[in-house]
Amino acid sequence: NAGVSNAVYNWNTGDTTSFITIFNSGLYYVTVTDECNNTDSDSVMINVYPPNTVQTSNDTTICAGDTIRISVNQQASYSWSPLHHIDSPNVRMPRVWPDSSMAYIIIGYDANNCSATDTVSIMVDQDCVWPGDGNDDGVANHMDLLPIGIAYGYAGPPRPMASTNWLAQIAPAWVDTFASGLNQKHADCSGEGVINGDDTLVILQNYGLQHFKNGFVRADPSDSLLYAEIFRDSILTGDTLQVNINLGMDSLTVYGLAFSISYDPALVDSGSASVDFSTSWIGTEGIDMITLVKDFPDLGRTDIALTRTDHQNVTGYGKIAQFNIVMQDDISGKKDLSRRLHVGISDPLIIQKDASILPIYLRSDSVEIYEQGVHIAPKPRSDRVNSFLLYPNPALDKLHIVAADPEPYELRMLNNMGQQVISRPFIDQSTTVIALDGFATGLYLIELTTGTSRMIKKVIIADH
Repeated sequence: NAGVSNAVYNWNTGDTTSFITIFNSGLYYVTVTDECNNTDSDSVMINVYPPNTVQTSNDTTICAGDTIRISVNQQASYSWSPLHHIDSPNVRMPRVWPDSSMAYIIIGYDANNCSATDTVSIMVDQDCVWPGDGNDDGVANHMDLLPIGIAYGYAGPPRPMASTNWLAQIAPAWVDTFASGLNQKHADCSGEGVINGDDTLVILQNYGLQHFKNGFVRADPSDSLLYAEIFRDSILTGDTLQVNINLGMDSLTVYGLAFSISYDPALVDSGSASVDFSTSWIGTEGIDMITLVKDFPDLGRTDIALTRTDHQNVTGYGKIAQFNIVMQDDISGKKDLSRRLHVGISDPLIIQKDASILPIYLRSDSVEIYEQGVHIAPKPRSDRVNSFLLYPNPALDKLHIVAADPEPYELRMLNNMGQQVISRPFIDQSTTVIALDGFATGLYLIELTTGTSRMIKKVIIADH
């Protein structure tokens, strides 16, 4: 721009205006003549650089909590924005971890300080699948067998580029959801697009890995019972202990359940734990039921799950599994001649086919272990307090009594004054139920006797 008014302009380009537009590099000069015929000249060297080009990486989708690198082609300097969940806004390939979908803008400058702009969009999926976490509670464990049972045989879109590795994976939503609102794609642990037995293998592969949360329904003694049952007072080292795992004392409608069994690993052969489901009232393995067992011998814990696969609840009560463990061959060096082994149940989850959760109450059992070769004097029947089971205790509206031996007994119930309040025969039956309507709250004794033996247990009747 020559910038002088009322003058005549002569550019070396042939232009005669006060300013010109150029497109090429070169030396440009102009001669200016004013109205008094005075002249002057000037020149300018113009360098025209090619335009800068900025091109980012492709738009992409990540799982909530993931970190990803975004990038741009090589520039002399960089300026990314916004400054939200980005580790360095002035590098070529920053790491970003947005908590919601976001567009990141880059202004790139080349060696000639020419700038250009581009945008990369990161979409955040808030419902990614973690292979093996079928119920999306943040951990892969035996609880994840239950949603597989509920949706067994159902199909939906497979997971793109599916992997069974423990990492969040984007998966298209299936049409159906569980009663909780969770999409059934989570139960497709393998990502194949169908829920079946293969998904249980993924649970085992990633067993115990976590990414957040968990919880259970609280229970009280009036709820249904899940209990361990040992019909032996004592056992020798090296022997196999069989523990019945029972669910319910009255008819109970369920679809599946998961729980853990605990024991003292110092008294049990490592790796000897096994579970037999052949007499389970929940179902039949390979026909309408699948199961999962994971033992942690060093911890003294076995995780167990079993669920139906036919989308139908089942009603029943009693034995659902038999838990087997082998006693250590040697418990010598201990102060006592014997050791007591407690078999406990914990962390239960009982569901119906609509995924509704049932409250459950727990009871454990125990057995005395003696060294091989040690003489064991038979215990008086009056001392065999584990030869029958009371449930619940404290009791509210009814009391269940389960006897170990199928022989005739006389059943008596005494109040805390020693007064007899019930007397009835207990003949060739394993279970009886006492209605507690009209009974005062307090401590009572339950006595089972024959002509030569007597067993006594205490029970509390709670305020109802």
